[in-house]
Amino acid sequence: MPDYKTSLGSAEAILESITDGFFSVDSAWRFTYVNRQASIVLDRCAEDLLGKSIWEEYPGLNGTEFEAVYRRVMSEKAPEYCLSYYPDHRRWYEVNCYPAEAGMSVYFRDATARVETEERLRKSETQFRLMTNAIPQIIWITDQTGKLEYFNQQWPAYTGATHGLIDLGEVIAEYLHPDDQAHTNAAWQHSKSTGERFFCEHRIRSISGEYRWFLALAEARRDAAAGNVLRWFGTSTDINEQKLTSQALAELSAESERRRRLYETFFSNSPDFAYVFDLDHRFSYANEVLLKTWGKTWDEAIGKNCLELGYEPWHAAMHDREIELVKATGKSIRGEVPFEGTFGRRVYDYIFFPVFGSDGSVEAVAGTTRDVTDRHQEKLRTDALIRLTDAIRSMDRPQDLIFAASQILGETLRTNRVGYGAIDPELETVYVERDWTAPGMQSLSDMLYKFREFGSYIDDLKLGRCVVIHDVGTDPRTMRDAHSFRSLGVEAVVNVPVLEQGKLVAVLLVHHSQPRRWTDGEVALISEAAERTRTASERLRSEARLRQINETLEAEVAARTQQLMASEEALRHAQKMEAVGQLTGGLAHDFNNLLGGIMSSLELARMKIASG
Repeated sequence: MPDYKTSLGSAEAILESITDGFFSVDSAWRFTYVNRQASIVLDRCAEDLLGKSIWEEYPGLNGTEFEAVYRRVMSEKAPEYCLSYYPDHRRWYEVNCYPAEAGMSVYFRDATARVETEERLRKSETQFRLMTNAIPQIIWITDQTGKLEYFNQQWPAYTGATHGLIDLGEVIAEYLHPDDQAHTNAAWQHSKSTGERFFCEHRIRSISGEYRWFLALAEARRDAAAGNVLRWFGTSTDINEQKLTSQALAELSAESERRRRLYETFFSNSPDFAYVFDLDHRFSYANEVLLKTWGKTWDEAIGKNCLELGYEPWHAAMHDREIELVKATGKSIRGEVPFEGTFGRRVYDYIFFPVFGSDGSVEAVAGTTRDVTDRHQEKLRTDALIRLTDAIRSMDRPQDLIFAASQILGETLRTNRVGYGAIDPELETVYVERDWTAPGMQSLSDMLYKFREFGSYIDDLKLGRCVVIHDVGTDPRTMRDAHSFRSLGVEAVVNVPVLEQGKLVAVLLVHHSQPRRWTDGEVALISEAAERTRTASERLRSEARLRQINETLEAEVAARTQQLMASEEALRHAQKMEAVGQLTGGLAHDFNNLLGGIMSSLELARMKIASG
């Protein structure tokens, strides 16, 4: 399979080496190729003409035979030849026009010398023969029936013919390629019968047996009075190089178109942006996805640079630096760029890579860009929830946890204020317990607000619905009271309700200072963070209440224990005294018994003593 770039280089080399001027235009009459010889004749370099309209760049063509021929070739899709005088150059030009799939190819050469020569030849037969023999084309003349009256020396020099003059039909049968005889003979018969110009391309056999392409052209000379054809004056011009070049160019164009359709089909069905910059930092290609994002057509976008397409200056400057870096190093570079706007925060991953020419130099810089917002937001969501989990584990006070959660959300979402407020559903007020704010944003901590002063969206909160407002000035729930939000520096809002037993008791507030398109991922993160924070806060409050109850119970148990110990001590003392009393009573009884015996003995002794 031939190499595409090699084929392109060969075709351009052929076009640049031929002595004829050559240019091609597309269906909109814009120059698509101009060779070196054409640039000399047209007195303009190819770079100045490419992409420009032939009618705007050369207004002198308007109204000339050139214009008529060009337009016929374009509309009828049939080749034509003309020999006309161009007043702007004061020159005669011989022009061959060929229709192309998407435009027209034109070969031309300065024919002034030949026209002037033919004029002089009419004055002198000798001069005529000398001059025609000096012309590189084959010159021939026939009578009105086609019998040849004259061939210049180019004919025998090319074909090796040594016989005398013959009929043109015999020439067709003997010297033309078999595949070209039928259409050549048909064209000749048509011209003979109508007197119209004879114009035909065919291959003529050379003395060596090689067939080369020639353009045969003949004009009728008519009787001035009667108007009937007297003679045919014709030329056969070797167009073999042009023909082969046209065929190669057609094959190249067909291959190029096939590849373009292939690449366009691929890139048009890709969700990624695909584009090519030329070396002047202007877009030379953009796929449909990118054109739709710009809101522009191909003609409106191609040839423009980033600034002209509405890129912010910092973004355009960044791409300029990267294009120059790819040009200088010949290596690919990739990066990631965030965007902020009413559409929210989007993140794009891009790669720029060099496009090398046949000489190995960088001839363009191509690139692709992919929207990685979802992937980026998922990573941010994961990181934020990990940070929140760590905060929940380390915090022991609900107020500290609320602030930590607000700060994590604010930094992750790149917003301006996040806070937590307690709600009185009867009074429809919110008391902001604590909030986190970005630098320059007013804190609402310890402030009380009436919900109805900010719109009607509290009705959604009471029903347990998350409130998402992209622009307080356009949302029907807040647009009438947008001034209340703006007095607090707020243009976009997300509120997540906290319900207990079906009643609204608190809300997580997220505020942004500019209109913002909150994404589903951002709202999901806010809701999840709110739920985790609420659950953890309630757990911390429950643990605090439990600790307080435990501490009170321990104090009561200690006091009761002391009371019980005092009661036991008193009981033991009473029991002790009772035991002592019981012991004392027993001893007294025994002592009384003993004392009674003694007293009786003493009484007896006394009586005995008294009795002597």
